[in-house]
Amino acid sequence: MQRTAAEGRDLLRRLEAFCQAYGGECYAGWPPSMLRDYLVWHATEATLSWACAGKRVIGVGVLYPCDEVELRTAHRMGENVFCYRPLDWTEDSVYLADFIATEPGVLAGLLRSFWERFPQGRSKKWFCHRREKLIELKGSKYVGLIGLPKGDTYGEY
Repeated sequence: MQRTAAEGRDLLRRLEAFCQAYGGECYAGWPPSMLRDYLVWHATEATLSWACAGKRVIGVGVLYPCDEVELRTAHRMGENVFCYRPLDWTEDSVYLADFIATEPGVLAGLLRSFWERFPQGRSKKWFCHRREKLIELKGSKYVGLIGLPKGDTYGEY
């Protein structure tokens, strides 16, 4: 869906406000300019997805390819594997970062939008952090999350 510059700026403001209001540990302590740069970078890379009910943002998620060994090493050292660099879909894994949803079914829709947008990710290992633990999503942990709820709109840049 093509947006005007004004619509894009409005959406970015709504995404920022949602992340600041509901982001908890994901965005704690982030200055607004840092959050804006992060969202714009991921929107440009097509690794940002969001859900809206009308104009109201009800979910945001970031996903990007990564190397499993690099991810596990960063986790052990208490570091973040993300850095602003060109994404490489030949990496062996995918990392789900900063997923926030305020309504039931939204997380599934965000995951589904990534699944559809990046079919090459289907053959990779999927990871996320949950309660400070690195978790590989596989089998029922992952497949059960992919159902797409009706009535919500899912966006991408």
